[in-house]
Amino acid sequence: PASYRFDFGTATSPVASGFTQVTGGMTYNAARGYGWLSGTVAARDRAAGSDLLRDLNFTTLATFAVDVPAGSWDVTISIADAKVAHDQMGFSIEDTSSGTYALLAGESRVVTSRIAVADGQVTLLLDDLAGRVVVAKVVRGERAEGPEELDREADLLAEQIARVREE
Repeated sequence: PASYRFDFGTATSPVASGFTQVTGGMTYNAARGYGWLSGTVAARDRAAGSDLLRDLNFTTLATFAVDVPAGSWDVTISIADAKVAHDQMGFSIEDTSSGTYALLAGESRVVTSRIAVADGQVTLLLDDLAGRVVVAKVVRGERAEGPEELDREADLLAEQIARVREE
């Protein structure tokens, strides 16, 4: 497919429509084409907010991978936790840093990066630089179509996060 949308959560929490469930124990499997390559990953369902943002996976250090066709991809990461603050959360996509972030409880961030994939797999490293936990909420991969498409996808996700904050 030209689009991959993952909702990171627990095995029993609802999965947002149009997204694929990822749990903390879902190790990479070549037949499935995605999963956690390394690290210890746990999950929480905060039972508040939309199906997309109510739950999360968290770790101190782990790598998630998804098999994709070679080419340019726009990868969007949404990080959120309805109940707990987090600091110094680092993200790298294809060995390139996407930044370090801190969140207050109930706050969220959306980060989008355009990457080139040559080896048929996107890797996302989650690294908590303070030795606590880093959260992953949503990962979207879209075959790059141009800056307008990238902006539209980021705007849609930001709108959904804003709606959840208002609830």
